[in-house]
Amino acid sequence: MNHFNVRTLMIAVVVIAINLSVGIALWRLDKTLLCRIAVIGMAMQFGLVRLIQGRGRPFWGGYVAAAAALISASSFLVFPPQFAGGAPPVFGPAPAPTYPGSVMWRAWDRYDRFTDPLWAPVYSFFDQAEFDPLSLRVQAAAYASYALVASLPQLAIALLCGLATQAAVRLLSSRPPSPLA
Repeated sequence: MNHFNVRTLMIAVVVIAINLSVGIALWRLDKTLLCRIAVIGMAMQFGLVRLIQGRGRPFWGGYVAAAAALISASSFLVFPPQFAGGAPPVFGPAPAPTYPGSVMWRAWDRYDRFTDPLWAPVYSFFDQAEFDPLSLRVQAAAYASYALVASLPQLAIALLCGLATQAAVRLLSSRPPSPLA
């Protein structure tokens, strides 16, 4: 039976503290950004543990690299399009934006438009002022399901990068040595 030593427990406490502080900061900044980053962030931490343990290093190396790149690219979700008169009008033609928004924001906007029909019934639970236990459970389930669906493209890209890295390492290691070497 494995026993945890004090060093391992202290590392776990530091990781949990960092996760909570980042989570609180993102919650106050933008709840949807938190939902998009939380799942892939936890998956990246799991991948780092697996990479350090030495099991499936090529796969987890590619997975962690792709997840880290996607998390850093997610910071551009904070920059939506800017319009000259503030927000675009609800009715009538939209004015041309003075700043079109980041490429990452536009890509996620397209994915959001694709998944919006799924969330029409769920949106009513977001930002409720009620504090009864059932309402809080329903709201937590709504945020968790939104976070999972919102991070599916990131998880799929990280998984594909991990598989591609593993396949490339297998391909390169199975080649016979070059006679010129």
